Amino acid sequence: ERYPYTVREQLVGGLRVPPYLRPDDDDEEESRSASRRKSAGKGKGVAHAVRSSDMYPALTRYIRELKVLDLQFIRRGDGPTQRPAFAVLYEDANMARQVHVYSIDEVQGELRPQSLWTSDHVEPTSNIIIPLMRGAVLVLGEETLTVVAANRPPLRMSKRAAAVTAFEWIDIKTLERLLLADDSGVLSLVIFQYDRSGHVKEMFVERLGSISVASGLSYLGDGCVFVGSHCGDHAAVRLHTEPLGEEADLCSADDVLAHPLGSAGVSKAKANTFIEPIESFTNLAPVVDLCMVGMGSNDLSAGKATSGNYGSIVACSGQRTTPGLRLVRNGVGVESVAELAVSGVVNAWSLSAEVGGSMD
Repeated sequence: ERYPYTVREQLVGGLRVPPYLRPDDDDEEESRSASRRKSAGKGKGVAHAVRSSDMYPALTRYIRELKVLDLQFIRRGDGPTQRPAFAVLYEDANMARQVHVYSIDEVQGELRPQSLWTSDHVEPTSNIIIPLMRGAVLVLGEETLTVVAANRPPLRMSKRAAAVTAFEWIDIKTLERLLLADDSGVLSLVIFQYDRSGHVKEMFVERLGSISVASGLSYLGDGCVFVGSHCGDHAAVRLHTEPLGEEADLCSADDVLAHPLGSAGVSKAKANTFIEPIESFTNLAPVVDLCMVGMGSNDLSAGKATSGNYGSIVACSGQRTTPGLRLVRNGVGVESVAELAVSGVVNAWSLSAEVGGSMD
């Protein structure tokens, strides 16, 4: 059976390459020497997921799943006998979603995926999987978090009903604290507790506060996180262990459209925030609509700039929890970079930062 969804593997050293995949004679020796350099001290059977010009061409292996939603390599252990493995989140013909785990084994000199185990059905809205310790997998749905593992019952926990848009580990080595951002602009912290054997024993979810709807998160260290957003401004924030105060729980755009502003229908719930904004970076995207107006013109419906004036653009920017109108002007802006409180200054000179340096 041949399916359109494939897993590509490449073995460093000792791989039997079909004749139609072999490189030219001039490139073969260079590829072999490069392979030996890359695999020095690591032994045979190392899987490389990246196609490279100095490696043998990647081979194609087929798996049973047709509709693959997510694929991640998982942690099985640090033992030398542990083969690499990957987990596949897929949807079957009955529209039920499961996790299927494969190991990458060497069969007759070639790498082939071998089935290890399959989980029970997970939440129908699940679309992201995250590897945990001891080969376990965290499945993210809109309403639940589910931890599945081989020969262990699933561990489930309810969460705020929203789709996860970004995640980031705070402890990438211990895998104990995970940041989740959802499509309602809420940042949450998931804490995992492991038993002595390394399996997940408990997990807790804590709401940290409101941010822009994140497209990506990056933990910078010392409690600082960069929030990249396609729906609003980017931001650098700092996380605190103690609440900084209360903030209004942001309502959805549907609530704003369904109820007049300031009415009782719009959520005004208060919640503690653990997030301190450090800096915000303006983002105009996505621009849903725009119009060009004249600088100094009183007729905004004219749709074009008046003669003798530069035009400006009024843009409908943002989505979800951060919509707004932005005015974009053609001109030069001045930004304060540094400031020194000194009185009596009569002159200033530029100096080089180093001898012979080209920058002042």
